[in-house]
Amino acid sequence: MPVVSIAFFLLAACIKPRDFHDPAQRAVRGTAWTLEKGTVEPSVAVGGVDSAQLLVDAGLAWAPWKHVEAGVNLAHFGGGLANLELRTTLLEHERWALGAGVSPTWINTHWMWYLDSVDPDAEGADSGLDILVLPVYVNSTWSLRDWLDVTGGLSYSHAEMFGSFDSDVVLFNGDLGSRRMAIDGRAQVYVKRVMLWASGSLPLNEWLLGNFQTELVVDDGVVVGTRTDGWFKRPFGYGWRASGGTELLLNKTYLDLGVGSSAASRAIGFSLSPYLAARWRL
Repeated sequence: MPVVSIAFFLLAACIKPRDFHDPAQRAVRGTAWTLEKGTVEPSVAVGGVDSAQLLVDAGLAWAPWKHVEAGVNLAHFGGGLANLELRTTLLEHERWALGAGVSPTWINTHWMWYLDSVDPDAEGADSGLDILVLPVYVNSTWSLRDWLDVTGGLSYSHAEMFGSFDSDVVLFNGDLGSRRMAIDGRAQVYVKRVMLWASGSLPLNEWLLGNFQTELVVDDGVVVGTRTDGWFKRPFGYGWRASGGTELLLNKTYLDLGVGSSAASRAIGFSLSPYLAARWRL
């Protein structure tokens, strides 16, 4: 990462100057700000470890009105996920803003065309297995210095999978889900046209739902099954996430190179995955 950051600095020195703090050019991802009215922002990304980065992404964001931004992840639709995003800036002053957003995702096995390649005999598409994810958040961004912005917020996410999936190998029937309330934070440091950023999310409370039965065929005539019921609360400190990276502004192109973590626990640790994203302001 230090070598890449140095390369970003050298590249920035050769490009026409732009200002991250100009409302038309400032970095809005992860903050309480939104795109300027009328701005269209296509994006592509490779890598990542969470639902916002599905190995290969292609997205489109649009600000039809002032302080309102809508987005869609086209790559998610291609993989059988209906994923939309709506962000708004509720209040904005010269160095402070209050924002909110929601990003619902709906997955249905009817749309997952690639299941047949995993298990040609899978009947999940006919049985109807649905996954719903509804994250909402409220956050606030402060420009403490010309070179430093910080964002803090509170988020809640509800996820649930219900229905059944049946094949010659695996049987699932019931509900799975989670509820997560978390404190989120982000810091952005600006050096000319280069931004260094770091973010994290610490769950205050998290519950997991297990109301299902499963069967797994491990050998001829040998079937292993499980059954569970009800919500249970996870211990504090499980499920935290962290990420960081470098973003470079090249005229109207934003290049973002970062590293993100999967949901981490005190027991098993976490995994890291790099990603590279590019966005264009039109």
